Amino acid sequence: MKTILKIIIATLVFLNSILLFGTIQTSEKLIIGIDTFKIDQFPFEPFLERDRTILPSLEKKNEDGTSEICISSGCWRGYIGTWTIINDSLFLKSLEPSCGLEKYEGNPYALEKIFNDKVTPNGIFAYWVNDTFDTRCYRSPCDEPWESIDISNGEINKISASEFIKKIDSLGFFKYTDDEEIEALKKSHLVSFNRAGSWGTIWDDDTNLSLDFRYYFCDGEYVFEIGGFVGMLEELKPTFEKIGFKFTIDNHFEEYNLETNSINHNITINGTDYIIFKNYKGYGWGEAVQRFAEIVNTELDKQGIKENIYLINGGNDGALIFLDDELYNYFYEVFTDPYWKPLEVSEWVKVMELEQMDLD
Repeated sequence: MKTILKIIIATLVFLNSILLFGTIQTSEKLIIGIDTFKIDQFPFEPFLERDRTILPSLEKKNEDGTSEICISSGCWRGYIGTWTIINDSLFLKSLEPSCGLEKYEGNPYALEKIFNDKVTPNGIFAYWVNDTFDTRCYRSPCDEPWESIDISNGEINKISASEFIKKIDSLGFFKYTDDEEIEALKKSHLVSFNRAGSWGTIWDDDTNLSLDFRYYFCDGEYVFEIGGFVGMLEELKPTFEKIGFKFTIDNHFEEYNLETNSINHNITINGTDYIIFKNYKGYGWGEAVQRFAEIVNTELDKQGIKENIYLINGGNDGALIFLDDELYNYFYEVFTDPYWKPLEVSEWVKVMELEQMDLD
């Protein structure tokens, strides 16, 4: 029998090394229908990472202000969660201290204490979970031979990686990829696919380009800084050549006014004048990317090219991808996280919470 250690810790302190286990950890429980499985993933951890004081704050306080958390070498996290899947959605049903509860002892980790009035008859919808559960039958026999379950934002991922690859292939995703690279690129998708916002690509060691000629890093800081806008256009030239897009930069002006601490930035592409910034003050990382995508998409549309730029995340983690309408609609349907799925510029602006710029 495991020796349970009652370790006194300060209210605001928890174990920084909670995932650095030296001993096999007590499993969580997953209920599906009439079957109960063990899972060796810990789906509540991403929620706790936001605030490590949640569980300590629920413990009974000692006279000196410290609290007691029940942990053991076999359960450093200090709790055991019970989960269930209902209608393809994951719910947290309960949390209990890992050392169990005495008779008539109240549960300090009752969900009502953590989530207040948000607890439903099914429990708490686990919207924060993006993981793959490896399941083992808790009490044999189990009716359903579950082996692994892919969860994206709390929902079972019903689209497999192979189905995703087959579909995007049929929609022409790989048509710009060199023939000898297609199979390797498909394998990359097979490994990386996750509906939370992950798909595969391979970067050329010499050119640092994605082999699909669709996906590019788009660092907002770089695009905003002097020379970054034109530099990003230069980076996209291999894809422009693939899709038959022709452009010339007829004029380019960017100036930082030290007296007003403002930026003016204009560019002329294919004879059309565009304002990027007008008397702009501040750090326009998002705004620079917004204008970049808007301007390039305008020029693509003028030449009747079906591909457009769609934006992914922002800041130093920003990216862009070239997709036609069919590919975009499919990507939008499959991927669930608004920060990591391709978005039209107008929706991306809302997700990034950018303010409307005055360009008049």
